[in-house]
Amino acid sequence: MRYFFLVLAFVSFSVLSINAQKQYSCKSGQNVVVDGASNFLSSNIQELVDERASWAPDSLALFQSLLEKEQRNRLELAKLERLMAILDYDLQRASKEDKNTFKAKQQTAKKDIARCEKEYEQLSGLIQKMVKRQEKAAKEPKVAERPAEQVVAEIGAEVVITIQPINEDPPKAEEVKSEKIVINKIEEAHKENNCEVVFKGKDETSKKKRITLAPQRLLTYTPEKMKNYFKLKDFLTISMAAEKHSGKYNFDIEARFASKDVMRSYGVILKTDFLRMQFVNGKRVFLKVLEVTEPYLDRQGGETIYKVKCTLNNEQDISVLETQYLDSFGIMWSTGFEDYMVYDVDFILRQLKCLRNDR
Repeated sequence: MRYFFLVLAFVSFSVLSINAQKQYSCKSGQNVVVDGASNFLSSNIQELVDERASWAPDSLALFQSLLEKEQRNRLELAKLERLMAILDYDLQRASKEDKNTFKAKQQTAKKDIARCEKEYEQLSGLIQKMVKRQEKAAKEPKVAERPAEQVVAEIGAEVVITIQPINEDPPKAEEVKSEKIVINKIEEAHKENNCEVVFKGKDETSKKKRITLAPQRLLTYTPEKMKNYFKLKDFLTISMAAEKHSGKYNFDIEARFASKDVMRSYGVILKTDFLRMQFVNGKRVFLKVLEVTEPYLDRQGGETIYKVKCTLNNEQDISVLETQYLDSFGIMWSTGFEDYMVYDVDFILRQLKCLRNDR
């Protein structure tokens, strides 16, 4: 079933060039793009290599080899980050008997991430050394190109890299076009600071006190290549409405895509999955899905709309929501986990302040 979703997502992306993606911008200037399930989509390796076509063949081959290893490193990191998101949530839902198992898996994943980051720093340093060496050589009188083994030794890459032929088949960026996510910053002038209450009183079903706020915009984004087509509105808008019901905090989430075919790429949000808030201090709060509305098409506006009702998975997390600034908002789509950057960092603080003030 998982394979089916990945294949479906890939086919849809090829047709529509729309998918949940994440881009890693490396110190080398390389942009590695992965999809929502952390599968490789594309990179600009060939572009970086072409820019240095004047280098000697051995140096160019070593440079490309280092870039490809950096690319594999970022792909491994993407998969580890997705694994950690799932393990974090599983740990909160696990029984006492299973918690140690998930903690052990977390520790292993953390060690792998640390190893990955250490290797990345080493690779970045080697690439920067090589570029500086070539820039220096370009200013000096022309000399014979040193053997590849000597170049490797000079930049200290013996342990990290082995030379690969430049004609080795790298992942072809042209097969799947790079899609760079650009998240549009919410202008200060549009920030909603007022507390608009849509319901306050006794809930008809539970007969308990409930206060519900009006939805407000949390974030937007439009893929870079689609900006010419979305000049008046964004490709995705995520809105949230906070609610305090019988002492518990719930959140109504709406994801509105300006596309009628987006379900082919994103799939659905399942009731067994989760949403995640990550804060600037590194804390993570998971929202448990209570209700899911079947995605539907607003034919008049040509928009696909997802609606989900969530609640705090752990009520102790309310102290984090009341004191910390929001950094990103993640959704587990059926095609994979996707994390969106949030620029309106005090959004949750304002919503909960409205509920606390009860006005």
